[in-house]
Amino acid sequence: MKTKLEQYAEAQAHKIDTDIPPPRHTGYWNGLAERMNPGDSVLVKDDKEAKILKAAISVVWKNFDQPEYKTKTRALKANDKGEYRVWRVT
Repeated sequence: MKTKLEQYAEAQAHKIDTDIPPPRHTGYWNGLAERMNPGDSVLVKDDKEAKILKAAISVVWKNFDQPEYKTKTRALKANDKGEYRVWRVT
């Protein structure tokens, strides 16, 4: 029977891979934001989804070379059903 330390060391033995690029962005909302161009809009079902999409657009399109540059988004209530339309302005 192996000691706890041996079991831990065996479980922590990981293989290191090189030259495998990480995914640019993961998740549904980040993927949707990544496919949006300036001027595109998406109709979402409520204000919660509008806030999530606006945050995803800001994360995906953040310009690290120019930190003062911010991606502009806009969200407005689209109809009486409570749906919102979210735009990527810049």
